[in-house]
Amino acid sequence: MLSQCFIYLSFRLPLLIYLISDYIIRNSRKNIRHWTINITVFYLSLLCFFIPYCVFFFINLISHSFRAEFIRLTKNLIRRYFKKIRKSKKRRHNQI
Repeated sequence: MLSQCFIYLSFRLPLLIYLISDYIIRNSRKNIRHWTINITVFYLSLLCFFIPYCVFFFINLISHSFRAEFIRLTKNLIRRYFKKIRKSKKRRHNQI
């Protein structure tokens, strides 16, 4: 649920920033260079668009690698535990 909200905001937020800034620039009465500010805001909105996806991608990548490592370690621990149980059963059987 949180990841869906995150993805939704990362899609909508840059567009919203661009539209608001474009509205402010068009309605401002001062004589400023519209195209430079517009391009700057456009690139900033693109940056706001790509940063969350990069962060989300790396978090997902790291969590998958940690999950795989954790599963591998737990499997090894479980195997060792059952090997010890088998050895102890054999020893008990041999002692009797």
